[in-house]
Order: sequence, then structure tokens, then C-alpha cells
Amino acid sequence: MNGKRKKEFPNSWKQYAELDSSFFMPIEYEEFMDWKVYGWEIPGNVCCLIRERNVSTGKVHEHVYQRPSAADKKIKQLTLQRNVEFTIVTDQHVATVKADENPEDVSAELGL
Repeated sequence: MNGKRKKEFPNSWKQYAELDSSFFMPIEYEEFMDWKVYGWEIPGNVCCLIRERNVSTGKVHEHVYQRPSAADKKIKQLTLQRNVEFTIVTDQHVATVKADENPEDVSAELGL
């Protein structure tokens, strides 16, 4: 590298952490889960998202696909690699896959 540091994204989490809880609207656990966990949305032009994580290095890469055939090809490629686990997100499903699982089973389950 040329000695330049990558510009960091400004983050103001400390300001939020220091706020009194009365500044935040209370929310029930079930409502939060429905909203943030079960209520994910991906754009209409996206078929699926794949987040791969190298188990040995911890590095994460994200892939976005518009065509099911391209996503299926990537899933098959990832299952052949060792030390890789990945999560696939479609508009209907979320699945985490270990490298030793069968890619045809995963693709069929997700409708790819």
C-alpha cells in the first residue's frame, strides 16, 4: 500500500449510547422480531443475496444476483470449497449452508 489509510465511515454510535432511554420509543420483543428479523426486504430486481464467510480467516464477501441460474452456479462453487460457510437470502427464505451440504438440496429448497 502507499501508506494511506482507508477512509472510515463516520459512526455516531457513542452519541446514541449516551442518550437517556426516554428518547427511544419502547417496543415489545415480538414486535421487534416481526419488524427486523422476519420483515426483511430485498429489492424486486434482486433474486438473492449470498454472504460467504471463510471460517479460517473470518473474511466475509457478499454477492448479489438477479438471475437464479447465476446464484445456483455460485452456490455450487461455494459448496466445493473447504472452510466456507454461507448464508443465502431470497424474498421468501433465509438459509445458512455448511460446505458439506448438498447444493442441489439447498437450491431446490430456495426455489433457485
